[in-house]
Amino acid sequence: MSLWIDTLVLSPYRPDHFKVQISEAWNAGSYPNGGYLAAFALKAIAAVSPFPDAIASSSFFLSRAVIGEADIHVTE
Repeated sequence: MSLWIDTLVLSPYRPDHFKVQISEAWNAGSYPNGGYLAAFALKAIAAVSPFPDAIASSSFFLSRAVIGEADIHVTE
């Protein structure tokens, strides 16, 4: 496997809910890279979407993320 695949793992625990482990391997300085964090969100959306097409997105982060476990909840 690759570092990207190994560190971009979704663990479903309820419908539309995922646990992820944010790795320091993709830090930009002392904090996780925004593209890495966006990849988690897009992967979660793709996992629950009934549509097979690619997703277009843009992201705006309100604060810094931290290394460790995080929850993702996908809503419409």
